[in-house]
Amino acid sequence: MFALTESMNYYFCPQVVNMLKGLYGLFHFVKTEMGRSPTYGEVFIFVGRNRSTLKMEFLIKTA
Repeated sequence: MFALTESMNYYFCPQVVNMLKGLYGLFHFVKTEMGRSPTYGEVFIFVGRNRSTLKMEFLIKTA
């Protein structure tokens, strides 16, 4: 279970993103197109071409 909290940093990608990209594809997009290195506590929000699909990517710490 996870929770989105106020303490997290949220980054919205204004570009249309191919929703067929998987976890690694989106993290690569974050690094190359957004100039960020995904870390714990950061949430990246992407939208699809028709603006009806939304994906959120984030890292969580596991035991």
